[in-house]
Amino acid sequence: MIHPLLERSTDLWKQIGESGGPSAFLLKLAVLRDIHRAIHARKSGCLAKGQRDEARRLGEWETRVQELRLSASLDGDLTELIERPASSARKRTRVLPDALFSFIPKEKLERYDRIWENALAAQACSLGWRFWILDAWVQIPLIERWNQTLTEQLWPHGIVLFTENAGFLESRTDNPDDALWRGQWYVILDPRFTDPNELSRGIAEWPGGTITAPTPAHWRAVFTPKRY
Repeated sequence: MIHPLLERSTDLWKQIGESGGPSAFLLKLAVLRDIHRAIHARKSGCLAKGQRDEARRLGEWETRVQELRLSASLDGDLTELIERPASSARKRTRVLPDALFSFIPKEKLERYDRIWENALAAQACSLGWRFWILDAWVQIPLIERWNQTLTEQLWPHGIVLFTENAGFLESRTDNPDDALWRGQWYVILDPRFTDPNELSRGIAEWPGGTITAPTPAHWRAVFTPKRY
């Protein structure tokens, strides 16, 4: 039986496996990152409620997902992979090219809380996926929905690595919900898409988007691995 926490991810995992292709491993890594976040959040909730048995089980899953991040193969059923005991299976070593750090400071990708982003970036480099930054203003109450829309619009051709604060603008009306936040989304994108605007059409009309922002949303190319 599939745990509710894994239901959506299991469907995605199966779709990726069926489509195959060179980017399958990268996409599965992105799914595992989302699973890890969900498990960690649920485990924290269980601990807060005193549900120790469930928290312990989730903790075991969390550790296993972390191990899968280092795996050389992600073939097979998702639930079985997570519930399978740790093994001595071959690990995959991923190294970020030094050239990348001329465009994205090394410390941004080597923070202790960005180990998944580090792995995704390294795998993307091996595939020739390009690095972009999306600069956009978003209405503060709807940042989460806007971010989710971006994630869905990019998938499976692009993946958001992380987001950083780039500014704040107080509401110019009587409604505090009109206040804007400026973010910079660091994105990896399949090299077949040379114009990321193809994947973010109508961005000003997304939930939280606005045509009255100080500057329109815009993409900036950051780094292209050598093979491309």
